[in-house]
Amino acid sequence: TKAPVTKAPVTKAPVSPPLFPQTTKRPTQAPVTEAPVTKTPTKAPTKAPVTDAPVTNAPVTGRPTKAPVTNAPVTRAPVTKAPAVDVEGGSCNKKVVLEESQLTLEYSLSDIALKVKLTYEGLGWIGFGRSISGLMVGSEVVIGGIKGSGEPVVQKYQLGGKAESLVTPTLAQTLQDTKFTQTDSQTIVEYTKLLEEAGELSIIEGENIFVFAYGSSNTIAYHASRDSKTFSLEFCEKDIIEI
Repeated sequence: TKAPVTKAPVTKAPVSPPLFPQTTKRPTQAPVTEAPVTKTPTKAPTKAPVTDAPVTNAPVTGRPTKAPVTNAPVTRAPVTKAPAVDVEGGSCNKKVVLEESQLTLEYSLSDIALKVKLTYEGLGWIGFGRSISGLMVGSEVVIGGIKGSGEPVVQKYQLGGKAESLVTPTLAQTLQDTKFTQTDSQTIVEYTKLLEEAGELSIIEGENIFVFAYGSSNTIAYHASRDSKTFSLEFCEKDIIEI
């Protein structure tokens, strides 16, 4: 039999007070009071209200009304008749074949006028006159034919273009001794024209460009044949001029 174990009593040593007793506690940290954070407004400051100046629209009156255009009355210059000119060439009349077997020119040139006789071997109107280039357009011609009324006419014309509407009578009709005659197979046109006329192409002694044409009927319309010819006009020594 084991002897009973008797535990010795445990005696705790008395706790000696600390050599340096703490008489004060560590200071308590003052509570940290955060300053109130005032947030700067992030929005831009409100702009002062913009007050648009009142817009006053001018009354719309439309485009200004144009003053009525009053066309000045067109006063046509009176048709001036040339003084009577007698050009007597007699047997010294010059002859030029314009188109072989068809159209012939006989003329007599004085110092102020040209006496013309055109003979066409057929029945139809005849035209003959001065040109700058040999082209019909821009030329000034004399045409002999029959009006719609049946009346013969020999007049000066300006050829402004190829259309019939652009063949217009010259304002100053100054031809003298005009004749339009026909036989059964032949047409003859005769006239006397001044060499110098205001606003018209001059006819000179020496080289000139002429255009000519004839139609297939007496009514002045599109030509059946046309051409140009350059030749010199010569004085006739026997010309007698009377004004």
